[in-house]
Amino acid sequence: MTTPNPPTPGDEDAASKQDYGSSEFVILAYNVPKNYTVAMFEDLLTNTFPRLKGVAVHPIQPWENPYDYPRKIQCEDRETYELILAKQDIWVKSDSMAQASQAITFVRGDADDIPHIPFKSDEKLLVGDQVEQEKPSTTM
Repeated sequence: MTTPNPPTPGDEDAASKQDYGSSEFVILAYNVPKNYTVAMFEDLLTNTFPRLKGVAVHPIQPWENPYDYPRKIQCEDRETYELILAKQDIWVKSDSMAQASQAITFVRGDADDIPHIPFKSDEKLLVGDQVEQEKPSTTM
């Protein structure tokens, strides 16, 4: 994450207008239907919030259970972030044949909610270090 530049003299109220990077504006969306893809969820958001801009929906990672983990929404600016959080819930039907609807609930998140996925080379180094540590020593 980059650090913001300090306000220059003559910049009134620059510190209060400064957005400190999109990693601060994370929203967790709970109870999203399992069959919703990232594209379907983005379409739902743009239909619900016509003024929506600068939003990235993170897909569920392979190690996450879609029933237990929320979808992560990363907003570029505070205005979009507050717009989504003000709505609190969106009521949807999981498919056209469903009798009941369910509420997708929006909750404030933080930068720690966005998963860090290492590069393959880093992953190989980490796995290699772990294997080296697990080998029994042959010297006595």
